[in-house]
Amino acid sequence: MLNFHKEFCDFNKKIKLTKTKKEKILKSRNAVRDKIRTYFKDELKINIPLFKSQGSFVINTALNPKEDIEVDIDDGLYLRHVDEDSDSWPKPNEIHQDILKSLVGHTQDGCESKTSCVRVYYRKYYHLDIPVYIIKDGKAYLARTNDNSWINSDSKEFKDWFYKNRFNEQNSRIIRYLKSWRDYLDIDFTSIELTILGINCFVPNEDRDDKSLYNTLYKIINTLKSENSISKPVSPYEDLWKDLSDYQKSKRISNLEDFLDDINTALNNNSGNRASLVFRELFGECFPLKKEQEQEEIKEYTTGAKLWGK
Repeated sequence: MLNFHKEFCDFNKKIKLTKTKKEKILKSRNAVRDKIRTYFKDELKINIPLFKSQGSFVINTALNPKEDIEVDIDDGLYLRHVDEDSDSWPKPNEIHQDILKSLVGHTQDGCESKTSCVRVYYRKYYHLDIPVYIIKDGKAYLARTNDNSWINSDSKEFKDWFYKNRFNEQNSRIIRYLKSWRDYLDIDFTSIELTILGINCFVPNEDRDDKSLYNTLYKIINTLKSENSISKPVSPYEDLWKDLSDYQKSKRISNLEDFLDDINTALNNNSGNRASLVFRELFGECFPLKKEQEQEEIKEYTTGAKLWGK
């Protein structure tokens, strides 16, 4: 069996959000914050909102932006001009429109209202999602425009859940590999879905990211086949697959099975170079070519037959 641990670790360094790109994103994010604050203060004449970064940016699983592959960055907006009486709260559609008005002409690619956020586009390299919250009795309520309601949903709960359940740094690397595969092949998994699966199904393997990825994928596939759902581990605890058809669910599982099969093919190849080419078909040209063939005894496995030893 070939050992691709070094190549995966080098790959992780390439895809992990760099300090330079993080600073560029923060500069763009701060400019958006300033525009919104100014609009609330000067045009709406109400208390300016608070902001708090969330999502993959704060749990450090964000990937470097690439051309034609959008990376999502989340920045929560917390309203401060509302009182405890939820009957007097603004309608989610209305507050989204206020944010859109504050950002008119801010970027070339513009922005739009989505179900759970306002999305600001930056030339297809990344987009900034701005979910809107109200805090009441210590709980966060998210503006949702599809039914124009406020639902109990707290990004901090998810961050706390992540760090409580994350096994180690290898666990974070595995999530980045899953997201990179998703991005390169344009697979229909959201970042939160892959993060939840990557935490709940993580199988550690000391000094072998390649085996850990394979074994984690194996467990993810079996879990999805058994449960046919992905449950959000924090409020509102919804099934993230609830709106998918049986065909859509089956297609996503099939994509994961193909991923698993290709890893198996690569690691059991006789040639390190050919194996590298298989990985490049999964992750793109940024995956390193293996310089030396490091072969162990080859053990053939059928997809889904068993986990590799830890």
